[in-house]
Amino acid sequence: MSKESYKAGMDGINERKKHLNRVRKYQSQSDLEPHLIIKGTVKFRNTHGYLSAQKYPNIQYNAYFLALFTCLCFVWTLGMHEYKNKIVAIHWMVAVVLYACWFESLFNLIYYKSMNSTPKDYSGLAIVTIIAEVARNVFSRVIVLLTALGYGITTLDVRAHQINIVVMSFIYAISLILAGASSSMKENYYTQDSTVFIA
Repeated sequence: MSKESYKAGMDGINERKKHLNRVRKYQSQSDLEPHLIIKGTVKFRNTHGYLSAQKYPNIQYNAYFLALFTCLCFVWTLGMHEYKNKIVAIHWMVAVVLYACWFESLFNLIYYKSMNSTPKDYSGLAIVTIIAEVARNVFSRVIVLLTALGYGITTLDVRAHQINIVVMSFIYAISLILAGASSSMKENYYTQDSTVFIA
């Protein structure tokens, strides 16, 4: 081996050592220094707003039902005022169901329009819509139950079934609250499908 070849080989080894030393020095410094952390939120907007194409028709749907239940509530209120001497408890319950439907449509319309215009957390409004939905479902089922018992026709007193009606209504309301809360959480966060099914 000539001196020139030996010298070239040693120079290559020395350069290799210097390179490895620089790499080790850089790695030791990078281990001591904090890494760069970038946090952010990815937002997208459709042509009609921030709602998805699946949820956007709910705005028009609730607007139609709001107009429908406005007319129904007005007609029912006039009828109750005209025949106020013949009103029984079930008439008041039908009125509660109609107004609960009206409030539910109103709050759902406000909720979806707000979500479409500004993507924020509307938990309070979602809770109000769940309460209106629970009231509508509970009172409508109680009306069906009283009708099945013959209230106002064959049975004038339902106090014997009062405890059973209250207990079943309470259990049904709790199940509706759990179902509404889990569905609302699933829209904004990740929730197991089994949770919604159980509720």
